[in-house]
Amino acid sequence: MRLRAIAFVVLAFGGAAAAALWIGDRAAVFVEKASRAQVAEGLASAGETWTGTETDGLVVRLTGDAPDEASRLRAVEIARRVVDPRRVEDHTTLSDAAPPAPPPAFALELLRAGDGVTVIGLAPVDAAPEAGDLPEGASDMVERLAEPAPDGWRPALDLGLVALEALPTARISVTPGRVVVVGLVADEAARAAVEARLQAARPDAVALALDIDAPRPAISPYRFDLAFSPGAAPELHACAAGTAADAAAILASAGIAGADCAIGPGAPSPEWPRAAEAGVAALRALEGGRFALVDEAATLTPPPGASPERIAETRAELAAALPAGFTLAPAAPPPAAPTPEDDGAPAAATDTPRLVAELDPDGGARISGPAGDAASHAAVAAIAAALFGPDRIEDAMGEAAHLPAGWSGRLLASVEALAQLKAGRLEMTPDAVEITGEALGPDGADRVRTLLSEGAPGTLRIAIRFDPEAAAAEARAQAIAADPPGACADDVTAALVAGPIVFAPGSAELGPEGEAAVAALAGILAACPPLDFEVAGHTDGAGDPGRNLVLSETRAAAVKAALEAADLPQMRFTAHGYGSERPIAANDTPEGREANRRIELTLLTPRLAPALPPAPPYEEPFIGPR
Repeated sequence: MRLRAIAFVVLAFGGAAAAALWIGDRAAVFVEKASRAQVAEGLASAGETWTGTETDGLVVRLTGDAPDEASRLRAVEIARRVVDPRRVEDHTTLSDAAPPAPPPAFALELLRAGDGVTVIGLAPVDAAPEAGDLPEGASDMVERLAEPAPDGWRPALDLGLVALEALPTARISVTPGRVVVVGLVADEAARAAVEARLQAARPDAVALALDIDAPRPAISPYRFDLAFSPGAAPELHACAAGTAADAAAILASAGIAGADCAIGPGAPSPEWPRAAEAGVAALRALEGGRFALVDEAATLTPPPGASPERIAETRAELAAALPAGFTLAPAAPPPAAPTPEDDGAPAAATDTPRLVAELDPDGGARISGPAGDAASHAAVAAIAAALFGPDRIEDAMGEAAHLPAGWSGRLLASVEALAQLKAGRLEMTPDAVEITGEALGPDGADRVRTLLSEGAPGTLRIAIRFDPEAAAAEARAQAIAADPPGACADDVTAALVAGPIVFAPGSAELGPEGEAAVAALAGILAACPPLDFEVAGHTDGAGDPGRNLVLSETRAAAVKAALEAADLPQMRFTAHGYGSERPIAANDTPEGREANRRIELTLLTPRLAPALPPAPPYEEPFIGPR
């Protein structure tokens, strides 16, 4: 009995175990089939029919030859979405016919706005901008990829960093073998210097696209001055406009399309063209006269013999047509038309009228003498305030009757003529006008003569001088004050373009021309703040490259020594030779080879100064034809 019970228990447990094993096996088979079916259905619906699916318990294996890497990754991702990702094993392979994965699209954007610099993009880990390449505080948002740098990447990046240093405001796009520079500089001279510097630094293997803009200088004061005479062509004394389209519209309204009209910022109102056109319409209504617009101050001088009724009506129409903010100054009555009885002779005066206008170098002006009646006085004062500034004009004019015909018009022209000078003095009498002083530009005397020659009776004496050296020195001092390092670098580049340091073929000695060029550079650098410059030597492409490198190093060292001997203690110079690696002209002509044998000076800053490789060892420089 006892044995029978034990046997029964053993058989019961054995049967239960066998049943459990059978049920587990059936469950595993069910899970395998379900998983395989679900994964296969998901892959088929996604179009990945190349994939095979196998199961081994809970494990799902993907097999098959993928047509490309993207399809392989997509199939694995689909399987992992259908079942637990930990159950998926990827046993797929890439078909031999599959195209290779495209290389990474390496590209950088270098953005600069003053001291703020940001660099974004994708770069090879071994050829990405380093900390020493970028200004302190720059935002480095570059993703680095462990891939080899493509051809043309490193020289393009080096050129991009040169552009980043040279431009205060810029967006620089760097791709393998190509650099696109969009920037903003202060003026045309700075643009020319930057473009020359970048072209000189451009390697042959890099394409460079430049879009550097220099804003036009502001025009002050903004002026439009037009005179009509019956039976004669309109006379344009001054014209300014914000755009070429505005200038064309103004000139077309005056009937003198194609005349010179200065274009630049500084207009007192967007409605400036409409104000000028309103003045032209007033002159047409009067059939003559003169209309002057200085900033927002308008003056209308009617022609001789115009009826008071027509003058009043035209002035009212002009005042209504002028845009908001523009004012029409009271005008002097028109000069009386000559009559047979008086033959145009002025009324007798007890004293000869005499007017004196003086302009000091600081821009302050003083005008004394008779201006005519109250309306004439107000018109001249308004024009003078607009030209010199209301707080810089001393009005010592008085009102007087019986002045010579045209006195008020000549007075307005005299004030405008004085405004063409940096400093000067003008004296006007009925018989003569005499003006002396210093002009703002080389055409100052011609502009004054044009203004004063219109209807000037008697003698016109002009003694105006212009000192180009003083003007250039003043402009340079202003540029240095605004941006000392940049201005000095621009001046050095311009000097090397105008008078390059050249060497005879195979020679590293400075001749008379080279010594003169170095002396000119020293004169420029003497007025600069402490700066670091690289003296870079270059050769043409003739001869052995190694010997050319040695020769360029020797030439750079010779120029460095000459500059250091020129008493420039605030400057530091580093010499480096580049051989024939960086030509700026073709080496297949004598002219091109001569241009490539050159010296360049590049401004360095502590954060942007490149680490210069040591020069190759040598004992004696190679002296021979190049």
